[in-house]
Amino acid sequence: MKPSKTVAAAVLLAMAPTVTGCHRYVPVEADGVRPETGQRVRAYLKEPDRVRLTHITAENVIQVNGELVEWDNGRVVISAFWLKASTGIEHRAVGETVALQESSLRAVEEKQISVALSAALAAAAVAGVLLIGAAFGSLSGGGEGGNDPGNPDVRVGGGH
Repeated sequence: MKPSKTVAAAVLLAMAPTVTGCHRYVPVEADGVRPETGQRVRAYLKEPDRVRLTHITAENVIQVNGELVEWDNGRVVISAFWLKASTGIEHRAVGETVALQESSLRAVEEKQISVALSAALAAAAVAGVLLIGAAFGSLSGGGEGGNDPGNPDVRVGGGH
């Protein structure tokens, strides 16, 4: 593989994490704009509760993570990916629908792309790739020494 193809491959590899972006969870204000259907959310319960899943009934659940299905008429419905209990035990869910009363929620957070963090990661990745590219360029010994056939005034060795 030529050095330019190697550098291009390194750039693509280094940029891969930034393409997906860096995410963070942001609190949804009680009187603010609610997340759209399909948005990833975390719902925190005021009190530990029992949540029935297909394969088990999870006890003492305090957090439900998944995609928002519906938020209407005082009810929040989530297609759950995993649940967390007050004991620290985590239960994996496979998209089971969990209906929660809005009054039983302490907080809801929405997953959003962090533009600043993604930009910083992209800048760091590009800087790293440029450093790697410079190292490959200096190690390849590309074009040093000899005469430059395109410029008759450039001569190595001997003076004018």
